[in-house]
Amino acid sequence: MSAGEENELKELEEYSSRGFSAVEFANRLLISMNDIDHSYSYDIDGSAGDSSGMELDITNPIKKLEFDLIEVNKEMREIGNSKYEEILNEMNKENDIKKLILEIILPSIKQINSNFNTIEKNILQPFNEFKKLNNSIKNLYSTSNLLRKFQYFIYLFEELNNGINNEILDYDSGSSNNSGAYLNKVIRNYYFLNKHLNDNESLMSLKIIRDYKIILGDIKIQKILRFLNQKFNFIIVNHDNTNIKSNNNGDNNYNGDNNYNNDITAKKELDNIKILFISFIIIDENHLVNKLKNYINSLINLSINKLSRILTSPRNFNSLMVEISENGLFLFKISKILEKTEYPFFDEKEETEKNNNEAKLRKIKKNYWSTCLNELENSAIGTGVLKMVIKKLDINNITLLQYYWKEIAIKFEKILTSTIERGGPVGKTLKLYSSEIKNSIKVNVINSGKLNAIEELSENSFEVKMMLNSTNSFDRNTRVY
Repeated sequence: MSAGEENELKELEEYSSRGFSAVEFANRLLISMNDIDHSYSYDIDGSAGDSSGMELDITNPIKKLEFDLIEVNKEMREIGNSKYEEILNEMNKENDIKKLILEIILPSIKQINSNFNTIEKNILQPFNEFKKLNNSIKNLYSTSNLLRKFQYFIYLFEELNNGINNEILDYDSGSSNNSGAYLNKVIRNYYFLNKHLNDNESLMSLKIIRDYKIILGDIKIQKILRFLNQKFNFIIVNHDNTNIKSNNNGDNNYNGDNNYNNDITAKKELDNIKILFISFIIIDENHLVNKLKNYINSLINLSINKLSRILTSPRNFNSLMVEISENGLFLFKISKILEKTEYPFFDEKEETEKNNNEAKLRKIKKNYWSTCLNELENSAIGTGVLKMVIKKLDINNITLLQYYWKEIAIKFEKILTSTIERGGPVGKTLKLYSSEIKNSIKVNVINSGKLNAIEELSENSFEVKMMLNSTNSFDRNTRVY
C-alpha cells in the first residue's frame, strides 16, 4: 500500500472514531476549503461584515465527502473480496448466538421469571405481610408494656402521695410508735418510684408522668425532710435524756449494755436509727452528712466546755468522762449502723393481684429488719454507706469515734496545759489527781468502743493514745506514743 493510500485510510478512520461530531467535522471542512480566518465576523442579520465580496464555497466540501464515500465503498468491497471467509464465519457465529438466545437462553429466562414470580407470590409477599404484622405486634407490645409500667408508676405514686399526705407527717414529733411504719412506707415507695423512672426512661415521654412529677415536686420532699429532722432530733434528745438519767443514778461503772438493759428497746432504737439513715440517704445524703457533722461537732464542743469547768473540781472528773464516753459510744453505734446499711436498701418482689384479676403489680417488701444489728462486728473504716459518709465528712479517712476523741484531745490538751501552767491551787489539785484522771480517760475511752461486752478498743488504740497524750502536761518527761 502506497503512502498516499495510507493517508487516505487515516482520513477515513476519523468517520469511525468514537468521538466523531458531524457539526465539528463540517465546520473544519468548510474552513479548510474556503481558507476562512477564524476572526471573521458576521452581522446580526447573518450577512458578512467587511468581507470584500467573498463567497462561501460549499461545492468542494461536498465533492470531498462524495469522494470519501466512494473510498469507503471501495474499501469495503476490497475487504469483502479478500476476507469473505472470515466475514461469513462471523455471520454464522452471529446466527448461532441468535439461535442460542432464542432457543435456550430466552426459555430459561422465562422459566426463571416464572419461578421468581412464584417465589414472590408464595414467599416474599407473605413474608412482607408478616413483617408488617410483626411490626404491628411490636408496637402493640411496646404500648402495652409502657401502659403496664405506667400502671405500676401510678400505684407507687398513689402509695407515696398517700403516705406523704398522712397527718402523722404533719403533727408527729418523731416519737410515735406509728411514725416508723409510715416513714418506712413513704421512703420505700419513694425509692422504688425513682428507681422505676430511672430504669424506664420511656415513661418520661408521657406528659401525664411529667405532670405527676411536678405534683410530687420539691414541696413534698421538703415535708419528708422536715419529718426526718424531727425524727433525728427526737433520737438525739432521747439519747441525751438517757445519759442524764444514767448519771443521776450514779452509774459511773460503765457496762457494755449500760443503756440497753432491755433487748427489745435496744433493737427498736437501732432499727429506728437505721431506717432514719436510709431515709436521709435516699432523699438527700448530703443532708444526713451535714446533720451528723453538726451533731458530732456539738458533742465535741459540749464536752470541751464541760471539761474546762470540771478542772476546778477534778474529783468529779470520772463522772463527766462517763457522760463523754457514752456520747462516743452513741457515735460508735451510729458507725456500726451505717456500716451494716448497704446498697440496695430494699428487695423487690413480684406478687399478688390487685382488685379483680387486674394486671399483677409488684409489691415491695422491706428486708432491712431481717438483718437487724443483734451482733455488731468489728471493722476498720467500715463498709456499706459508712465509707460514703466518712468521705463526705472529710475527716481524713478515720472513724467517727476516732475523729470525736481526736478533736477532744487536741482542745483538751490546750485547756489542761494552760490551767496547769497558771499554777495555783487548781493546778496543784489537778496534779494530785493526775493518776485518777489518766486512768479515767483510759477506761472511759475504751468503754466508748464497747458493745455487747465486746471491747474493740485497747490501751494501744488511736483514741486512747490521743486522749492520754493530751495529759502530757502533768509530766513533761512522760508521753504515750
